[in-house]
Amino acid sequence: MQGHTNKEHRNYPQTYPRPSSCGLAFSSDAKRAAGAAFTDAGRHAIGIVVAPPLSANHQEPGGFFMDGQRGSAIAVCVAVFSALLLWLSTDASAQPTVTDLVDEMAARRVQLSSIAGNGSSSGTAITGYLSNETGSAIRLDVNLSRPLFLVNSGSSQNMVATQVYLSDGRYSSDGRRSFVTLAPRGRTAVVLIAYCADFDKDNPGDADRFSLGSMPPRLVPVLEKIRAYAVANPKADVVVAAQAAVWLAQGVTIGKIRERFPVSVADEQLARRFL
Repeated sequence: MQGHTNKEHRNYPQTYPRPSSCGLAFSSDAKRAAGAAFTDAGRHAIGIVVAPPLSANHQEPGGFFMDGQRGSAIAVCVAVFSALLLWLSTDASAQPTVTDLVDEMAARRVQLSSIAGNGSSSGTAITGYLSNETGSAIRLDVNLSRPLFLVNSGSSQNMVATQVYLSDGRYSSDGRRSFVTLAPRGRTAVVLIAYCADFDKDNPGDADRFSLGSMPPRLVPVLEKIRAYAVANPKADVVVAAQAAVWLAQGVTIGKIRERFPVSVADEQLARRFL
């Protein structure tokens, strides 16, 4: 966990045919770490020390008496509230900026390599490595501003990628954006949330390799809507609806899709919102 304002999450990699592939949750370790960091930051940054219990007959200025338990409780509340104000007012500029994978790749600060399939059609279907070419840590938004079109070097499906996570599904959050962190000069294993672009081809396996290509124009507006929905609804499972939308946009009927891919009525309705 990077700093006391960040929380670690895990997006457990699951793939089609299990539709519930986007469940997000705090890990218990992350909760404990965040709580400890918050407490330490609050106490040390502004010198707060929780006052010892007042004696039973301690007289406060103004002439009224306060019992020990109530006085202690008030002291704790004041300390916690003060620490919270400090935490919320932490200068955001002190934290590394969260940037976009596509922009970092265009600037040659990050390289994507060893892009491969894993036998899945949708969801956590693509693996690869991100290399940080700089001497500083880079935080990448999990949501790509512009999806990547991945061209298969073999005869299986081409893919479109919309999100990136660490290979085990982990990511972090600063309360505003979700991101993954690349260590300076490091090579990080990642998984891409991706969708098959060619209905009639086989799913890509681990022997398939991909390169970056140009996005088909008819998919651009669909993927923009999928991204906007995912950003606005980070806990929603959109894998089935997004995959159906990618195929519907290319003229495949919902009946034909359902012959190979289970799409519920609700998923179909959401898919058509993306068109």
